[in-house]
Amino acid sequence: MKVAVRSAVWLFIFYLTIVHTIVLVFRLFLRHRYVLLWGYGRHASQLLPLYGIAKIFRVRTFLDIVETIEQFHGFGGRLSPIYWDWKIGLSLLPRMFDGLTVITHALEGVYRKKGIRRIMVLPSLEDFQNLPDISYAVGAKTKFNFVTMSSLIPRDNTELLKKLIREIGKRFPAVEFHLVGRYERTSEGIKVATELATSLETGRFVVLHGDLDDKMVRELFLIADAFLLTRRSDYIEECAFPTRLVEYLRQGKPVFASDVGDINKYLRDGEEIFLMRGEDSLTLAGEILKVMESPMFFQSVGEKGRMKASMVFDRKLQARRLMDFVFEIGNCSHDNFSSLTY
Repeated sequence: MKVAVRSAVWLFIFYLTIVHTIVLVFRLFLRHRYVLLWGYGRHASQLLPLYGIAKIFRVRTFLDIVETIEQFHGFGGRLSPIYWDWKIGLSLLPRMFDGLTVITHALEGVYRKKGIRRIMVLPSLEDFQNLPDISYAVGAKTKFNFVTMSSLIPRDNTELLKKLIREIGKRFPAVEFHLVGRYERTSEGIKVATELATSLETGRFVVLHGDLDDKMVRELFLIADAFLLTRRSDYIEECAFPTRLVEYLRQGKPVFASDVGDINKYLRDGEEIFLMRGEDSLTLAGEILKVMESPMFFQSVGEKGRMKASMVFDRKLQARRLMDFVFEIGNCSHDNFSSLTY
């Protein structure tokens, strides 16, 4: 009963804020001249009214899409009004807006099949202007540190993660896997975290940190020797892009990642990243250990990965691409550019 009441209160407040946003945007349009409304989201209740306001004021509209309806979780699934809000939004909005930005090429394909042509792929972005120093405490410690940010849910391919920890630990005991994330918020995450911490095969190699604030995450990244990113290979993950990948690359240290989705379109395997193909944990663990035996090569891949990431995932560079895309469709110049992002 308490859960139902809390959910009802949350939904009431959520939709009340939508009304406030619509009123606020309308007032902004009355006071200022805009040429672009760029919407991020999938709620029809939010974006349909904003689209209508933009059309009244003859403002171009663009929509950013980062997920599919299959990625909806929580609030009772299909029994939730938010689910149907998403479904209507993802069905109607892409056809109505003047242009789309999507996070992956798979999502681009989804909407091109629906006859939509004005689409630009815009991957996850980061700030590459103020980069942290790259440091390895070679010889100053006894442990090799992997860091993984994960909610420990099935989409993170937790079965493969558990097997890799077991196999690498078995052959290279001087290793620690630091797990960070909001896994304590789901029953699945708690179950996997408990298994990893209590298993005789993995427990001594795993350090559970839970949900850390940004400062603590940065401190943990400083002691990392490498990052590990496991993902499930399926339609949903092909359409998604792991934002934590760009955070890893920004550190200038090697990243081992499942070869799922768009990663191999941006980064070269064995030169800028180490891609893990398939589910054979014995083979994958052997390949990771072999790379670890060559520190110079290992570290150079991390540095090259950061260099390449700064070319394709930098916010400023991608912002320029986005502006060119907008101006091409909107037939307006950079000089009179004024936008409202929601």
